[in-house]
Amino acid sequence: MSRLKKHVEVAFPSAARTASANSSGFDGEPYDHAILYVDITSYTSGTFTFYLECSPDNGTTWHRLAAGGETAALAAVASTATKMAAPIGKFLRVAAVGATTPIATFSCDLELIREG
Repeated sequence: MSRLKKHVEVAFPSAARTASANSSGFDGEPYDHAILYVDITSYTSGTFTFYLECSPDNGTTWHRLAAGGETAALAAVASTATKMAAPIGKFLRVAAVGATTPIATFSCDLELIREG
């Protein structure tokens, strides 16, 4: 019987944002999957797209994860989740990329999962 290990990190606490931002880096090495939860509670204009990014050094080198590692451009009050399967990388962060002068209040959680 396989056992599941889960850990949730707050990538962005709920706050109003008007520009692109990156979360701090999280240890992704002991995990197989990541689920990104985004909750937009207030929206005025523009769009935000949320990406999962990985890094070998948790420093200056960050790479966006391919297909499945991003949300659609969000431009309304919404809740969404995006799952990224293995490999997720040694370090992981969330990038909130704003376009067209975004103004929104949102929070973002990252659930890290290991099976086995």
